[in-house]
Amino acid sequence: MRTSLHALLLLALSLCALAAVGACALLAGGYACEGDENCPSGLVCVAGSCQGGNEGEGEGEGEGEGEGEGEGEGEGEGEGEGEGEGEGEGEGEGEGEGEGEGEGEGEGEGEGEGEGEGEGEGECDAITGSISVANQNSLDTDAASLFGAATCVDLNGSIMVSGNSVDDLSALARLRSVGGDLALVNSSVVTLDELAILEHVGGDLDVSGDNDLASIDLPALRDVDGSLTIVNCNSLVDLSFGALTSVGSDLDIFNNNDLCVDATIDPLFNQAGLTVGGAKNQSGNDSGC
Repeated sequence: MRTSLHALLLLALSLCALAAVGACALLAGGYACEGDENCPSGLVCVAGSCQGGNEGEGEGEGEGEGEGEGEGEGEGEGEGEGEGEGEGEGEGEGEGEGEGEGEGEGEGEGEGEGEGEGEGEGECDAITGSISVANQNSLDTDAASLFGAATCVDLNGSIMVSGNSVDDLSALARLRSVGGDLALVNSSVVTLDELAILEHVGGDLDVSGDNDLASIDLPALRDVDGSLTIVNCNSLVDLSFGALTSVGSDLDIFNNNDLCVDATIDPLFNQAGLTVGGAKNQSGNDSGC
């Protein structure tokens, strides 16, 4: 029996010399190799011998799973940030549009109110008739009857007021214009403040013979188409015609004992923008003030 085994070993060694290295390795209990390409399919070269690849495959699969999870998390975070920024911009645009609409409404309302008020103030009633009275009662009665309920009057006519009993011109406070003459003669009025809205006299304006009259202030009077005469008012100390631009005929100021020429009359004669169609005359006034 021992002889038979020895014979078989000799036969194997002989085959080893004639066969490939892989056959020798197989007879020795494994496949000899220098690289994975020398091993049969499914084996890898480990320490010069072909071995099973189960351990290598396990390590490869582990690394693959790790990389896959990392990429997935990165993409998810990026999408979330993008959506948040988009929503924020949308809200900002909405607030801006609301503020623009509010400013437009405010301007429209302001313009409408201004135009309405201007038109209302410019309206006056045109009334035809004249007033000629010699006492206070007649002035009040006649003016009330002629003007009626009008709050502003453009009178196509003339007014003549005289008499020492007349000391109040409130009945004429609604006059904006007089188409003819306006005369205040020998009255006892102290001021002409009641004529504050008077703008136009189409004839002559005559104030004379009033020894109680201290000031004449007609702030709205723009033009007198005839002459402007102030005479024999011995208590008169002040004249003011701030809006006056035109006197069609003469401007006469006579015999007003307390009316200062330098401080009052000359400034009126030289008033900027005032045109006088006739002569500017003064005498008998206070020249020593």
